[in-house]
Amino acid sequence: MMVIRPKKELVLSLIEQMAPQYLEMFRDVQKPGGWRTLAERFGEIRKRLKLDSYVTLYGNETWVYNALWMALLGVEGVKRTSEELNAASSEEQQGFLDELTADVTQDNGWLDEMFPDSVEKQEEQRLAFEALPEDERAQVVQRGQHLFAFVMASFYDCISVMVHGEKLTSLVPKAIGGDRNAFLKAIHIDKSILHAHPEFKNQYEQALSNQDRDFLRNIGYRIEASPTRGKIRFPGVYMIFALLESLRWLNDFRHEEILDLCVDAGLDRWQNRIEDVTYLTKRLGEYRRMQKAGGLSMP
Repeated sequence: MMVIRPKKELVLSLIEQMAPQYLEMFRDVQKPGGWRTLAERFGEIRKRLKLDSYVTLYGNETWVYNALWMALLGVEGVKRTSEELNAASSEEQQGFLDELTADVTQDNGWLDEMFPDSVEKQEEQRLAFEALPEDERAQVVQRGQHLFAFVMASFYDCISVMVHGEKLTSLVPKAIGGDRNAFLKAIHIDKSILHAHPEFKNQYEQALSNQDRDFLRNIGYRIEASPTRGKIRFPGVYMIFALLESLRWLNDFRHEEILDLCVDAGLDRWQNRIEDVTYLTKRLGEYRRMQKAGGLSMP
């Protein structure tokens, strides 16, 4: 069966753009109280766009990346495209994915929208938005909703792989099915899930009603604990691994290619000390062992 995934050269370009921004967010989360700082950083956007429902994307990995396509094509555009793809061959579907990914990598304005690098740019965005006609503002809001949902869900999905060795898009369906360990791991990474995801909220309320003290105590601990609590010594390299894995390419990149990607993404400036292929191979081995062991040990 043919695996549908972006072409290698497009993956390289996409990760070069995404990794530095995601790593900067990760560094924010690593600071004392950092996950609260990150929540506050995007709090105004979430409030304005009513975006807490992004956590429902964790129900299926495909939904996360569909959010990006909706931001780029619009809801109606995605509907039309889906109808065409349902009748298309695997080769035609692959061609569409390549074309869409190329559009994303050639115009990284969507990253600038999410990560304005100054207060002045934030103000420019606000004034430009307010100057738009009402119908165009509605389109911008809808695009922003899907864009924010993709960035937050894909970011926390990567963090979950780094910490637990398993994606949120795997943990959340297990938790919905009654796996309490998966439930606790999921809310440990993204605190918003507990109150914004209807299934998690329902399980939590049931635990309150049943006075399930052990479960409630574990929930309280996970909510207070930093998502990155534990020894992540090589976050930049691990972020590259997680992004490659999300795009279904980690197993098919030569280690020399991953090393080049780390350098091209500018990870050296984060003091990752990326030295040579042997070094990178050791880090990948550790990453794989962490996944098999179920992630970092959590005290």
